[in-house]
Amino acid sequence: MWTMRFVVLWMLASGVAQADSKADVEALIGKNLAAFVSNDWTAFDATFRKDGYYFFPASGLSHLSEHIYGSHPYDIKQKIDRIVVVADDKTHVAWFHVQFSAHYKVAMLDAPDRDDVTRMIGFAIDDGGWKLAAAAYNSAFADKYLYKEVGEIEKAPVVFKGERASAEYAARWFTKGFASDQAAGTVAANGTAVGEWATGTQVGKLVAAWDKLRLWPIKIFGRSWKQYPIALIKAEVAMPVKKGQGGAAEAGAVRMRLFAIAIPDGKAWKWTALSFGGWYDDEMYPGSTTPGGSHSWTR
Repeated sequence: MWTMRFVVLWMLASGVAQADSKADVEALIGKNLAAFVSNDWTAFDATFRKDGYYFFPASGLSHLSEHIYGSHPYDIKQKIDRIVVVADDKTHVAWFHVQFSAHYKVAMLDAPDRDDVTRMIGFAIDDGGWKLAAAAYNSAFADKYLYKEVGEIEKAPVVFKGERASAEYAARWFTKGFASDQAAGTVAANGTAVGEWATGTQVGKLVAAWDKLRLWPIKIFGRSWKQYPIALIKAEVAMPVKKGQGGAAEAGAVRMRLFAIAIPDGKAWKWTALSFGGWYDDEMYPGSTTPGGSHSWTR
């Protein structure tokens, strides 16, 4: 009687702990995104571990909000449209994939109000309290803007940076197909367009379409966190384009940026989340003494 009661209470407590972890990470994400609205670097940094890593779609700017919304935004109305959070109390890690939108004004003469959609992908670690370890932000945009950037991109050996095991394994995703290395359980993915977002069974359809595009990697960067079984992958990716495709004036290829969350499975690295976005040369912006002053700024 008492033994059964103990087991039931333990199961209830365990369920509450997992639910609380997910809620804690969701609240942490909320604080992180709220910092863009208040333009508060201190509040933003407070959501990260000291060894945290983040990547913005814009750089070289002094104001936090400008790294997402461009120059001189104000009166930002921001909301989370979609959010996936998977927390594991055993490994003390939680990965997330978020889409948020904003309506805002721009302090420039005759500038119209703007509406943006942004994706946030990353993970948090519970080390005496949940903190973000990695977060990457990608702006969504219409396909016509992607095809305007068609040019010649040479196929060369992949350049690997950062943590080699995860980065080198991620190269396999492009040769064997993303579908073959999808993690079990909850997954999420987005393409560059606003409507390209999928969870659950819809992810398989989206990934299968990507596998037919014959994407190839140019550079792959891996970052893992010591004893925690999770990694961030950042890749510079090329997509071949035929003349006339998407209005392309010539045949060639376009560059994109891929962020992925991966978890180890033996010697393999299986992805749980994929986020494609536009490409720009982050190496144009060397390190800065200003927090977040370069595309990829490590504390």
